[in-house]
Amino acid sequence: MLDALRRYGLRYQLFLLAAATLILLLGTGVKPNTASAVGPEASSTGGLGTTVSESAAAAANPKTVYVYNTKPKPSDGFNNNCHGYIWSQMGFLGANGEPPTEAGDNVMQGANDVGDVIGRDGNNNANAHRSANGESEAYDLSSGATLADAYGRLDDSDHLVICKHGTSHTHPPVEEGGERVRHEGGNIVLDGETDYAGFGDAEGDGGTGIGGDPYPLPGPPAGEGKIKVTLYSCWSDTDPDGDGDEKSVAQSLRDFLGEERGEVTGFTGLVIAKMNYNLSGPEASVPAALEALRKAAGKAGWANGDPAEDDEDGAKTPTDADVGKWISSLPLAEQRAKILQTLAAAGINGFTVTVTYPEPDPPAPSTTGSECHDACTTEAGCISRFEDASLDIPPGSLPGLTIIGLHQLDATSLPAGPYALDSMALSTGATDDLLVPARVTLPYFDPSATSNVYQLGSNGWTVIVSGKVVNQAAQTITVNISKLGIFAAFRPAGPPGPPVIGGIAGLLGADDDARSTSTSSDDNLGYLAALAGVVGATLIAGGWYARRRFRHRRI
Repeated sequence: MLDALRRYGLRYQLFLLAAATLILLLGTGVKPNTASAVGPEASSTGGLGTTVSESAAAAANPKTVYVYNTKPKPSDGFNNNCHGYIWSQMGFLGANGEPPTEAGDNVMQGANDVGDVIGRDGNNNANAHRSANGESEAYDLSSGATLADAYGRLDDSDHLVICKHGTSHTHPPVEEGGERVRHEGGNIVLDGETDYAGFGDAEGDGGTGIGGDPYPLPGPPAGEGKIKVTLYSCWSDTDPDGDGDEKSVAQSLRDFLGEERGEVTGFTGLVIAKMNYNLSGPEASVPAALEALRKAAGKAGWANGDPAEDDEDGAKTPTDADVGKWISSLPLAEQRAKILQTLAAAGINGFTVTVTYPEPDPPAPSTTGSECHDACTTEAGCISRFEDASLDIPPGSLPGLTIIGLHQLDATSLPAGPYALDSMALSTGATDDLLVPARVTLPYFDPSATSNVYQLGSNGWTVIVSGKVVNQAAQTITVNISKLGIFAAFRPAGPPGPPVIGGIAGLLGADDDARSTSTSSDDNLGYLAALAGVVGATLIAGGWYARRRFRHRRI
């Protein structure tokens, strides 16, 4: 096979599937059910701000309208990869996944005009775009655009694609001393990171019945054809309480649109927003290129893989799946550039880097961690999970509804810690003070060390020892916290000061470089490099390598 590849002049390529840390479960699209009322028109709250031109506002309706987020949490891998998928569908990305630039109201890919800015916020930042052929529009709900703006552009049988977080919700105990009940689904995060109980009309009727307000939509769009809606959201078609009074977000939209006008596809569990990267270059440099990327992921705090078989102390090692998660945590504009910068910094040249963004739907590993959000209330609190990290907020901790979205940060972008980094840098997605202490749990890398959990504040990292519990079997550490924010574990393995190079002493230090390379029988890098042309097709088709690794991360 290798001789055949050489005869045809093909370079060796390795395709690696990367998952967003938002991550979301296997689900299925479902057929619309019968529906009832449609509501009167509702006015938009917020809005685009500045309309670029009268001609843009008067343009013919697009066939597909997308809504997504670009901020306020750039480390949210789900949002970042949704952004990449939508812009790839709009025709904005270059041949190798290069992000576009703006020249006035023109979206440019090199010297080519590939689209237009059709809306801006109050600070003149673009928040709505149109493709060059006019068939697609995209609205950034984190920059002042609203779902109502996007919905208003639909006509007849157009397609609305929503790539936004869904959330779980928690009910208080039914009786004193009982357990809280957590239900998946029932909410969706839309305009300005606001949580809505599904969809309804301007009068507040409709929704999922879990409590809280539904998103107010105008009546069905003009025309007689069916509006197609795809909800790339956690648990968007999950009935939260089964046979009870609650319903899924997707069902609330079916009920609003009516059977004759709506065809809504949702998912019964998690959906994964994906990013693939492809390294094409000299055969001899492939192992070094992969090693450089794994080391960089480790420095950033991604070392969640199994210990290598020759790793006597059992320390966790960065894997190729961790590389994908790390790159996905970066804003779209930085993802491809970070891979190129990492290779250049390691003195590795001659590679072409291509990033692509497949459709953010299943199949996805059923045991993957999740960036799905959780709606926390005063009465019930909530339990939120990400990979092997978790946050348990008890009842009475928060003064009102708060959206918790655990996600991992690039540790190299944060102030240096007091010792060597020994866990992911975890953000809760909110910074509220807590009226009742909560419990945060972090997985740590090196079982031979005793680490402490620290919280990042205005004066740097502060150690937390209240309620500290170390579970050596699970390799986790849990502490009490009085404020939400950013947390990480640091290992006092040396004198105080910045983390050693790589941020993980004993894992990426000069004496232990081999630890960042997995040598298990099915992950051997030499084998992968030698079969890159063959294995690449397998990885793209099903993401086998990534899925094997992700099976160790449980919700």
